[in-house]
Formats: sequence, structure tokens, C-alpha cells
Amino acid sequence: MKVKVDTKGLKELQKKIQQFENVDYDRLAQKCTNQLASRLIRKCVKRTPVITGHLKGNWKANKAIKRNGEWRTAVYNPVKYAPYVEYGHRTKGGAGWVNGRFMLTRSSEEIERDASKIIEKEVNKELVKVFS
Repeated sequence: MKVKVDTKGLKELQKKIQQFENVDYDRLAQKCTNQLASRLIRKCVKRTPVITGHLKGNWKANKAIKRNGEWRTAVYNPVKYAPYVEYGHRTKGGAGWVNGRFMLTRSSEEIERDASKIIEKEVNKELVKVFS
């Protein structure tokens, strides 16, 4: 009895796996880091109270950079009174307390919770590019 095996499909799979090995992982990690920062900014903006719009319009993020093998970025608001709105402050005269809004704190917690799903989505996009 003779058995014929068509290995064409296996060879094609091997080529695609080699293509995936050539994916620029640093580019992908940078893209994911920047995307997480953008999402964080959007969440912060939604939570920021509006009086003049100055605080709300000044959320920023640095471009992602690789340092010591890790991709990092910083999300911040350079407005002088941002920490007081974030964490709370005494009222004028010191008699009372205004509670903080925790715009960045709460948004960061949400992003941390969802980060693996967001990154997985980006990796899957790369897989689709290679295997389709």
C-alpha cells in the first residue's frame, strides 16, 4: 500500500512562521505602549472637571521609549493646579477640604486591568497579517 502525503501546506505554514519570527517586536511594543497612553489620556479627559477647560485640554503623553529592555511612557498634566484637583486640597483659609477627583489614578487602574486584552488584540492583528 502506498500513501501519498502532500507537504505543500506544511511548507507554507513553515514560511509563515518564519515571517512571524521576522516581526519587528520593538515596533509592536512601541505601538502598544503608545496606544495604552492614548487610551489613558482619553479616560483622564473624560474624568477631568471643566471650569475653564484648561486642565481638561492639557493631558499629554511622551512618546514611548525603550529603557533597560522595557518600553515606557509618561502621561501627565503640566497645569500647576492639576495635583490639587487629582488628590484634593484644603479650602482657602484651611477650614475645609475639597476631595480629589483621581482622574489619573482611576484611569490608570482601568488601563492596567485592560492592558493585556489591548495588547493581545494588537498581537492578533500582526498574526492575521502574517497568516492571511
